[in-house]
Amino acid sequence: MNYIIPVFESENLSTTIPQSAYLDTFSGKKKETALFVDTDGNKHFYLGLGKEHGRSGIITTARSFFFPNKATLKRDILIKSFSDTEKPYLREICQGAFLGKYEIGYLKNKDEVKSDWYSSGSNINVESGNEEDLKVGHQLADTQMRIMKWGDAPANYKTPQMLSQWLVESGKESGFEVELFDAKACEEMGMHALLAVG
Repeated sequence: MNYIIPVFESENLSTTIPQSAYLDTFSGKKKETALFVDTDGNKHFYLGLGKEHGRSGIITTARSFFFPNKATLKRDILIKSFSDTEKPYLREICQGAFLGKYEIGYLKNKDEVKSDWYSSGSNINVESGNEEDLKVGHQLADTQMRIMKWGDAPANYKTPQMLSQWLVESGKESGFEVELFDAKACEEMGMHALLAVG
């Protein structure tokens, strides 16, 4: 098991971390990590979040940890809070963890084309009582990765026809209505700036 423990920066962490003898230099600075392996072989990764409690920064910090480590974190992952201070941010940690699985370069190499290109996997869990954070973090990351795919795809893939088809399909999957407008309808609505860029 891999335990991911997000920690906000503090000067007295060495007195509160159970494995402080092994982590005496860890203070929780942003993107700072410390690893402790227990007697059962479980890895405890302490992930520094820094002093700021901004949600987007926490997502970025978590993603920057998970992206380069996704190949080495093959066993199950359990995200748990270090203290009550971190608990309100578990959703952002989960979102960053799932975003860390996104691969840049979609459709730019034949070997990278996968039917489930944005699959977030199922090996990430969260401590008991915070399952909603995991669920929402997963949903938000999936939505972001689906949109990132369009920004990352080559121009010959994201034609107006393909984008409109994707929007209609996404609408059906997500339970919302999609209305498409052709050039004539855009002209009638006064969308001249949109029409000017083609």
